[in-house]
Amino acid sequence: MAAEHGPTAGEYIGHHLTHLQNHPMKGVVDFSVFNLDSIFWAVLIGVAGTFLLWKAARSATSGVPGRFQAAVEILVELVDTQAKGIIHNAESRKVVAPLALTVFVWVFL
Repeated sequence: MAAEHGPTAGEYIGHHLTHLQNHPMKGVVDFSVFNLDSIFWAVLIGVAGTFLLWKAARSATSGVPGRFQAAVEILVELVDTQAKGIIHNAESRKVVAPLALTVFVWVFL
């Protein structure tokens, strides 16, 4: 029984760490290359996150909130509290808090 040899560790990693690209890279840094699979998943996750937060905003009530609305409110309050602890200027916080919320949701998704 002959033992079959698989790929080396470097070949295995090189095979599994490739992206679907518009064309091969011409050097170490090539800004004309787009990773199409990464763009696809980023757009899909962005649309899904936007839809979920839009749905929460649309179904928001001033009375007793539902579970999803309460979760979004906790998330917004968490990020706002963190922004208040770090940025003491209220004018600067108007920019930083929404940006921090966007980054937090993006990383979470």
